Amino acid sequence: MAPSLAAQTGTSETLLLAVIMLCASMTGFSPFSSAGALALAGVQSEAERGRLFYQLLLLPFIGVSCVLLLVFLRLIG
Repeated sequence: MAPSLAAQTGTSETLLLAVIMLCASMTGFSPFSSAGALALAGVQSEAERGRLFYQLLLLPFIGVSCVLLLVFLRLIG
């Protein structure tokens, strides 16, 4: 699937797979993932847990945005 998608978009297979892997790894920090849930479970204060929840919710969006910006600026690939 990746080779045909890379051919259709005109990008290299390596770049396409790198972007997919970077973006997929960023979602591991979500509060809905296992790692995010474990991080939330380790916090005892309810106020701190609420703040951490929103930080963990924003982190994947910021990370994916940074990866896409690097690709757009051609700093990756």
